[in-house]
Amino acid sequence: MSIATARLSKKNVIAVYSSIAWFYDLWGKLTETQARKMALALAGIRDGEAVLEVALGTGLTFQEILKANPHGSNVGVDITPAMLEKARLKAAQTGQSNYQLELGDAYDLQFPAGQFDLLMNNYMFDLLPEKDFIPVLKQ
Repeated sequence: MSIATARLSKKNVIAVYSSIAWFYDLWGKLTETQARKMALALAGIRDGEAVLEVALGTGLTFQEILKANPHGSNVGVDITPAMLEKARLKAAQTGQSNYQLELGDAYDLQFPAGQFDLLMNNYMFDLLPEKDFIPVLKQ
């Protein structure tokens, strides 16, 4: 079995996700809900942890992270401004203030080693060339 090759450049990923941000929540709820629930259950977030979500998209998972970690530190990054704006709106709706959302690139995360207890990432590696998996994971 071989892994599919990423078909979009980083610039094209930003363009595509910018164009679909307006309806991505519907798509995400229809196709990703079960996987998102399973990922959150496996993560076992404990209140008070420092959690980083890379490629948070519109913030569907990040909302759940905020609910599970109301006394912790929660940071989310995404490479697409339009997706990040949707995530900001969702985060604000939770009433929590213990979060930071910013533009960020999985290839160049600017956080000190050991800052986070938990890393969440859903649906990003299918957008990366296989040769980049290890360098991104070493971030």
